[in-house]
Amino acid sequence: MKRAEPDQITDAMERVPTRGDYPGAAVSGEWLEFLNVSGGHGVNWRNGSVSSVVLKNDFAAAAYLGLAYDGTNGVASGVTILKNQLGQGVSFHLRVPESDAGGFFLWQNKFTNGVTTVLPFTDSANAPVHFIH
Repeated sequence: MKRAEPDQITDAMERVPTRGDYPGAAVSGEWLEFLNVSGGHGVNWRNGSVSSVVLKNDFAAAAYLGLAYDGTNGVASGVTILKNQLGQGVSFHLRVPESDAGGFFLWQNKFTNGVTTVLPFTDSANAPVHFIH
């Protein structure tokens, strides 16, 4: 397999559309059928997500919020968030509509307010998110 030249990589990256990333977001996407994230400062799902895994990241320094699903056009199912440090930024550790929250599974995560460990802070507070400690 031929190795890509640096200018070819730059050209390819310039064609990747940008979506006005939230401050501190490692990933922000429209339709994420399979997503594996390792590293960064937060994830924002939009318009559908199936079988996402977010594993062992340090999102404690999230500037806006730790994780968010802002979908209005699709569903979120099988979103598994394992062994991460999640900061709430200026708002929440996790923002997800109540109708999609049942598809979110958070397992052995540490929740911080930027200074100390705190209880998970979700929007909506009644979201049926699955927490496993």
